[in-house]
Amino acid sequence: MGEFAKGIGGGLCDAVFCEKDDAIGILEVEGTRYEPTIEKIGKFLASSLDDMKTLRFAVAVLYPTGPRGRGAERAMPSCWNAEISSKVTKVSHEHSDKPIVVVAIDKVYERHVKGIRRRHVVYKSKLTKVWGFVYEAGERVASNVLWDGNAAGRK
Repeated sequence: MGEFAKGIGGGLCDAVFCEKDDAIGILEVEGTRYEPTIEKIGKFLASSLDDMKTLRFAVAVLYPTGPRGRGAERAMPSCWNAEISSKVTKVSHEHSDKPIVVVAIDKVYERHVKGIRRRHVVYKSKLTKVWGFVYEAGERVASNVLWDGNAAGRK
């Protein structure tokens, strides 16, 4: 898509979905700056740039990258809360004809790990749940658990 000055058309995104020569969707993947990422999606959807005017949807994948806290209080923060949901609602309302899909990943911190997971604190977490949300015209129209690591039969 090329590079633009910061704030113009959203800048660069993680992926652009195309249909022939038209950009029809964007993907943003974020592990720490959730609300600014949703705002960035809004900038893409509002872009007046010719090659962005064809956007029809956006996808955001949000996940926690590392634990917070100390000692027994050390835990993976949630990447989904009321503030982020409110931000997605606002951006969705501003771009009512363009759905926004959010995938939110929940993880728990595991202090004692073996193998590759010992290499870095980012790997010291266990996937517990993957959520999917769809927003249209400022409303959450769908919400599903896409994967549940706590479901029966899982370890």
